[in-house]
Amino acid sequence: TDLYISGSRSLPIMVEIADYIDLIWHNRDGHCYTVNYELYAEKSLWKTWQYRLQESLGLCTF
Repeated sequence: TDLYISGSRSLPIMVEIADYIDLIWHNRDGHCYTVNYELYAEKSLWKTWQYRLQESLGLCTF
């Protein structure tokens, strides 16, 4: 999903949004915003074949 935000860069809310995105992008506060893949990894053979079928038919959205 994409999000487009438009507005004057001098508006306080736009400055706040830009600062927040910069904080997350560069991990300036050192917090962990993601988890290891293994925590939510799907090991289902059915889901693997479902993905492959959808991908081959052009129905995949990921």
